[in-house]
Amino acid sequence: MRNFKLKNSVLKKNLWSDRLLADAKKLLATPEIREFLAKVACRQTSHVKRLRLKSQSHN
Repeated sequence: MRNFKLKNSVLKKNLWSDRLLADAKKLLATPEIREFLAKVACRQTSHVKRLRLKSQSHN
C-alpha cells in the first residue's frame, strides 16, 4: 500500500479521477489480488536471482 500512496500523486497529475484512484485502492486491497501480486513478486525475485547466478558463473 505504501507504493500506492507514492504513486497516487503521479496518477492524479496524469488525470486519474479520485473515483478511479479509490476503486484501484479497493481492488489492490482484496485478498485475491494481494495474493496474486505476492506470487508475481516472488517469481520476479527468483528470476532475478537465477539470472545473477547465471551471469556470475560465466565470469
